[in-house]
Amino acid sequence: MPDAKRYPLGLVIEEDASKASVLIGLLEEVGMDIVRHSPSTEGAASYLADKGLRMVLIGSKQGSEWITDRYPMLMRGFSIFLVSERPNDVLSHCPAGFDGRVPVGGPSSEIRKESIRMLRSAAKDRDALAVMLERYGNLCSIVDSTYDVVFTLDDEQRYTGVYGARLNNLEDGRDGFIGRTPREVWGEEAGKIHEEHNLKALRGEFVSYEWETYTDQGVRHFMTSLSPIMTDDVVRGVAGITHDITDRVAAEDALRRSEESFRTLLEFSPFSVIVHDMGTMEVVYANSNAIAQSGFLSLEEMRAHGVEWADPPYSAIDARMKALAAIEDGPQRFQWLSASKDGPHYWEQISLMVLPFRGEDRILAVSVNIDDLKRLEMSLRLTNEKIQLLSSLIRHDVMNKITALRGFTELAIDSCDCGTFELLRRVEQAAIAIQSDIDFMREYERLGKDDPQWQRVRFSVSSATMKGVEVEMLLSGLEVYADPMFNHVFENLLDNSIRHGGKLSRIRVSAHQEGEHLTINWDDDGIGIPVEDKERIFNRGFGRNTGFGLFLSRHILSLTGMDMREEGEERCGARFVIRVPKDMWRWND
Repeated sequence: MPDAKRYPLGLVIEEDASKASVLIGLLEEVGMDIVRHSPSTEGAASYLADKGLRMVLIGSKQGSEWITDRYPMLMRGFSIFLVSERPNDVLSHCPAGFDGRVPVGGPSSEIRKESIRMLRSAAKDRDALAVMLERYGNLCSIVDSTYDVVFTLDDEQRYTGVYGARLNNLEDGRDGFIGRTPREVWGEEAGKIHEEHNLKALRGEFVSYEWETYTDQGVRHFMTSLSPIMTDDVVRGVAGITHDITDRVAAEDALRRSEESFRTLLEFSPFSVIVHDMGTMEVVYANSNAIAQSGFLSLEEMRAHGVEWADPPYSAIDARMKALAAIEDGPQRFQWLSASKDGPHYWEQISLMVLPFRGEDRILAVSVNIDDLKRLEMSLRLTNEKIQLLSSLIRHDVMNKITALRGFTELAIDSCDCGTFELLRRVEQAAIAIQSDIDFMREYERLGKDDPQWQRVRFSVSSATMKGVEVEMLLSGLEVYADPMFNHVFENLLDNSIRHGGKLSRIRVSAHQEGEHLTINWDDDGIGIPVEDKERIFNRGFGRNTGFGLFLSRHILSLTGMDMREEGEERCGARFVIRVPKDMWRWND
């Protein structure tokens, strides 16, 4: 016996009470939890519409026709039987959709067995159908909430089902599809495209294709995927899903135009541009300048030939290390000695960076031929060496003559009369000044000759304070990127404090970070510097001595972007402040 919970309600429409009691008993035996009896077909109609019935028994042909005409939807959810007084009546007299007749009359045992069999069978089938319909309804609800369009076609390519929230935007909605072919829905041209792909699915293939249509919002792009619907290894229809890919197509088109613009820019660039695969380092792209520079006739020839590295001083291993540095640490810039296919080696200035190219990250190498610059650099170096040699020879010769001049002057002073003494003293002072100028020329000539290096400030200050002056240093591992003559800055500051500080007792050197910059302060407790002289002390020739010290110090600092100013108060001591820019200082404990 079926579970009573699965068949909650049955209804009997029968004017004859005795027949009704028989039918009610049959329904109870089948497993109906509640059995209702109504003598009027019309009176039971509203009850039928509201209750979750599983089975209805109607006592007359007229009543069955009345129910069928007014409530056709009941035919889908109920087992409906027509009560028969004669067992020999044929079922063909039942209205369409009825499950059959329940015989009443004749041998009671035979009638009862046959009636129960029919009712149980109908209840079981109808319950299975109800479960299937419930699941189907749940599936339709899920599909209808998606923005994609899900549809089915029969073997004649007529739409049998269409679902999806997008249908709400269409004027005819689902009704515009059901029973129609793609050509009737989309028009001759577009419908033909759909039908060609539908035929492939009807032959058992899985199909995916893109298409477009014109709407009030412009051109919309779609992708449709089709699958055959199979029953007993026979294709009965097609199931499909259509997804709007307009945004994706627009993004791909924008990316394509961007890459085309990028390639155009690279092609007409005055530099040589080569794009390498990040894994294999093979050449993916090279512009015309790069191909011509390498001596090849085409990109294909360049790929087939491989890359020739100049060795020495560089090799393919060096190139891979540079590429790895660009991948891990960011853009790299360096000079490289390259070789063309058949020609001599040439120098390049190369910049390496990682950029997207044709949908993947690649290594972009941008280079410019600097052979002319290298030759100019070499020529300039040779010229400087000649000038330095000439300057050294002349300076040496002049110094010898100055030494002789001072010797003769001192002899003349010892043997002259008082009238010429002052004149000879002035000659000696002029000789001393000339000698000082030559010494300055020697020092200034060294300025910028060697590359800057990281200098330990504490060591530089210590080397300047070996004259016995006590200096307090609060520097703690500070290093600055400066010219090798950086030590002379503190030598000149110490000389200035001793010469002009008066009763000097203390010097204090400290460093302070100010945002991304750093300041190095040189403080003494001397008499200080007058306001009107704070800037003049850095001019060449200012002061009682040579006047070159602070002038030269400021120039040494300026080579790596540093600056020095005097910010002390007169009578309270001098304060020289050196400002070090970002990336030119570091703490190295």
